Amino acid sequence: MLYQVKFPKIENLKQTNLVRYYVKDGQKVVEGQALAEIDAGIATFDVPCEKEGIVKQRPIPEGAPIHAGDIIVVLVISAPGDKPVSRFEYKTIGVSDTGFFGAEGIDPTALKGSLNILGAEGWELVTGIDPRYRKAEGADVVLVFKREMRG
Repeated sequence: MLYQVKFPKIENLKQTNLVRYYVKDGQKVVEGQALAEIDAGIATFDVPCEKEGIVKQRPIPEGAPIHAGDIIVVLVISAPGDKPVSRFEYKTIGVSDTGFFGAEGIDPTALKGSLNILGAEGWELVTGIDPRYRKAEGADVVLVFKREMRG
């Protein structure tokens, strides 16, 4: 189940910025743990975690303005009866072989064998293109996979 940690409404607070996150995507967090630092102009303060879970998303970039009700962090939490929250590991694979590309972009049938192997190992495709890794990997496209951590 997803849970949104939102920036609270604070009286007489006009301009605030999200300075930095203390947590990363995929990180396990506990209730009361500091998630992010907020600059309110006259002081800085931390936003505490409201529930135990795993960080799924941090939608506001560091340094950006933040307002009451903005979602600071999205958590994956356990609902009553759910299995415990798991941590995830991520894998990136650079694709530069032109055999994987058709007229419309990536040809899924050309990747099917590789994807089936990864699927059998518990990997799930998260995104097909992550431009942050393109230059570093020397690839035309980078596939990003995730799976629950074992043990």
